[in-house]
Amino acid sequence: FFINTCQDMASLGIGKIFDFSEITPRVKDHLTQVYGTLSIGCMGAVVGCMYTPAFIVQNLAFLIFSIIATIALIVIMFKNKGNCNHGTKFVCFMAITVLDGASLKPLVAAAQDINPVILVNALVYTAAIFVSFSLMSLIVKRRSMLFLGGILSSVLIGMSFGIM
Repeated sequence: FFINTCQDMASLGIGKIFDFSEITPRVKDHLTQVYGTLSIGCMGAVVGCMYTPAFIVQNLAFLIFSIIATIALIVIMFKNKGNCNHGTKFVCFMAITVLDGASLKPLVAAAQDINPVILVNALVYTAAIFVSFSLMSLIVKRRSMLFLGGILSSVLIGMSFGIM
C-alpha cells in the first residue's frame, strides 16, 4: 500500500500544487461527492454523540470496543482498494463516524457543563468554514479562486457571526 502511494505522490510533483488552471467538470463532480460524503459523515457523528447513552460511553469496555472496531473497519476499507465496493466503504465510513461521535460524548458533555456557548460557537464556526469551502469548490472555475475564496469567505462569515 505505502509503496504504491509513494509512487503516486512522486508522479504528482511540486508543480501540481501550484497549478492554478481551471477545474474540470470531472474534478467538480469529485469535489461534490467528497463534500457530500463529509456532510453525511458529520451527521453520523452528531447522531452517535446525541443518541448514545452516557453510561455506555463512560465504560472502559466501550473504549476498547470502539478502538478495535475502528481499526477493523479501516482495514476493511483498505482491503477494498480501487474503484469498487463503494457501498461497503460507505457503510464502514458511517460506522466509524458514529463510533467517533459516541466517543466524543463525554467531551461534549464536559464542554456543555463549563459553558453551553462553547458548543454553539464551535458548531456555527465549523459550519461556516465547511459551507464556505464547499460553496467555493462548487461555484468557482479557477483553482486560485478556490484557495483564496474559501479562506476569505470563511473569515468573512466567521467575523459576521462573531459580531452577533
